[in-house]
Amino acid sequence: MRAHIRQSTRLFAAAFSIVTAAFLSGCASTESKQLAFLHGSDTFYRRYMDGDVSQARQSLQQIIQYFHSADAKILGPGGQAHDLFCAYGRLYVLEKRVGHTDDAEVALTEARYWHLQDYELSQDGWKTGVGLHEFLSYQTPDWFQFAMDKLDRGANHGREPKYVENLSHTQPNTALEPTPTAP
Repeated sequence: MRAHIRQSTRLFAAAFSIVTAAFLSGCASTESKQLAFLHGSDTFYRRYMDGDVSQARQSLQQIIQYFHSADAKILGPGGQAHDLFCAYGRLYVLEKRVGHTDDAEVALTEARYWHLQDYELSQDGWKTGVGLHEFLSYQTPDWFQFAMDKLDRGANHGREPKYVENLSHTQPNTALEPTPTAP
């Protein structure tokens, strides 16, 4: 009987080890696939940062298409929503800067939608730390411009995308962070 129990315990331990190893290798595989997918968008993002208005717009449209693809599901719904929020937010800022108000409004609507999805799908405690009413109160056009400029400067050694330099009617963004207004 003892031999049977020891053999069963060994079999259980071996099975547990195999299942754990398979699970852990699956996680590492998923993480590496996520990183590879994100790396695939780097070329588009670099062209957005370094290009003129036309190149920047085209690159953002390619980023949006890339993150809408079936392959983007590897990021999970929250990751995909966050990347689409950023891409549409950047497209909004670009269209606003060049005076395409209708295109800017469409991009802003998409950015708001994907930002709300990002909020709703949050798994890092963001949703519990910021109530929905507060979250929605700062979804202003000025906030989106501030947030996208901050992201771009953070990723580009403090510099805005190159297309901004070529816009004669655009002044450098020196505004302070917009504050939410009470409804």
